[in-house]
Amino acid sequence: MCIRDSFLAHAAAGRCPIAGWPVLPVAENQTIFYDIWAYRKDGALFTNNPPYHACYRADQPFEVDSVGSVWLFHAEDVRAGARFDANGSVGLCAQLRDRGRRIWVDPTLTVVQPRELWTPHLMHD
Repeated sequence: MCIRDSFLAHAAAGRCPIAGWPVLPVAENQTIFYDIWAYRKDGALFTNNPPYHACYRADQPFEVDSVGSVWLFHAEDVRAGARFDANGSVGLCAQLRDRGRRIWVDPTLTVVQPRELWTPHLMHD
């Protein structure tokens, strides 16, 4: 199943907003979680490496306060005025929670950002 279909299946099951698990390849068969600024739970940031956060579950969806990249949320929230603000996706997630939304992550939906998309100042070969 493609990631779009996986996101839609989560939404159909009531888990929306839903985010994937964004990682960067750092070595052969090794990645790091990279969205540590936006992924938060109970006010605490996630870290790059396991165990990431106390709420992390490797094999099942779990609820968080906010997510950053690669996520799906309801268009009706945008039509109702939910917008990115100065706090980016963290602020948008706060607006969604204020609207009664629960925010989910599915770490089995790994989204790998290809190295060729990195900017030169981030590359460390």
